[in-house]
Amino acid sequence: MKGYFFLLIILIQFFFSITGIAQTNDKEYNVSLKKQTTNIPFILKGGCFTTLYNGSRKTFDGIPPFLNRQNSIIKTVHFGRGFNVRDSIYIIVGDKNNDTSICIIDANTNHDFSDDYVYLYNRDSLTEASAFKAQTLHFKYPMNGNMIDCHLDMRPSFFSKPNGLKYGDSLSQKYYVVLFLDECMVGSFTFNKINYKIYAVMPTPRPLYGKETIFTIIKNPKKNKDKSKPEFYDLNQPIYTGDEVFMITKINPIKNVAAVKYIGKRLDKEIGFRKGFYAPEFITKTVNGNVFDLKDYKGKYILLDFWGTWCKPCIQSLPYLIRMNKHFKDLVMVSVACEDSGIKTVKEAIKKYKLKWLNIYEPFKGNQDIINKFNIKTFPTTLLIDPKGKIIFRGGSKELYSLNNLIKDIYN
Repeated sequence: MKGYFFLLIILIQFFFSITGIAQTNDKEYNVSLKKQTTNIPFILKGGCFTTLYNGSRKTFDGIPPFLNRQNSIIKTVHFGRGFNVRDSIYIIVGDKNNDTSICIIDANTNHDFSDDYVYLYNRDSLTEASAFKAQTLHFKYPMNGNMIDCHLDMRPSFFSKPNGLKYGDSLSQKYYVVLFLDECMVGSFTFNKINYKIYAVMPTPRPLYGKETIFTIIKNPKKNKDKSKPEFYDLNQPIYTGDEVFMITKINPIKNVAAVKYIGKRLDKEIGFRKGFYAPEFITKTVNGNVFDLKDYKGKYILLDFWGTWCKPCIQSLPYLIRMNKHFKDLVMVSVACEDSGIKTVKEAIKKYKLKWLNIYEPFKGNQDIINKFNIKTFPTTLLIDPKGKIIFRGGSKELYSLNNLIKDIYN
């Protein structure tokens, strides 16, 4: 009997090894993640900006002879602070002639542009929908005293007049380029005889899928008919899928393994910061020093807008909010100004733009109680809370038109 028992254990271990799942107990899984570069069911726009290279061009081989310092520049890929890769990734971008621009990425980091893919395009006819072939960038990244081989699939985006971005150097403005990630990591596991799929993505590309990675879990992916963009969650944040709640507790960036923990059933009245959840309560003071308690406004629709005087899209959104305040008298409007420049700057902006509703100031430096409770990471972020306290809308400046139509339906 002992022999059969040990054979059964070996077969179970073999099953989990071939499915990419290591079950630590009945509620925890170590799920292997594999790169997916085709048929990605969603896109999160996040790119690596590039910085100007002012060194000698003699460092490189294979520069096309028609490219010189007057009609081209060399740039390096910037992964952000604290993410300096060992092998710098260089890009040369310029004009081949009056109608055609050229870009070459040194994807294999060998300082030779002659063996890399060549992008040819007309800069003046580009749109946001322009799609370019992705390249696999190869480089090394130092981690825990070792050099790790990294591979990221990235595609370039070119704009002659990038919105909101201005460079002092005219060539940098003319030959603007950003590299967007064109991949995600995917894994699957089974819980209570139901299949779940994990997607791990980096909204801002990094050398490895580490703590900056965000996740979503989709129940029965083959049967899921919901075509809307899924919600993404940080590490150690409850992930809601159907009636179940999971959590990604850690990710191994070397082995690409995610630790998944089952939390339990979703509550009937779940408090959270996303659409469909009940808004967390908070008490604070308005810029005029009056006490503001969110629960005092239960029974009414509440529009909660997070903005800052430093934020250009926030300022551009203010006319929409002013019109809403004018046309929907029963709507409770609350703006939360988030910045470091002080309450005086906020009061001046409120007066300048005639924001005739409730205004709150919460500095970035200090106790960010409201920002943290509503997980505000982008500005502006606007929420609509229904009379029962449930969040029925959450979006940015691009969704204000949809928000306005929703409020019209409510009051008409």
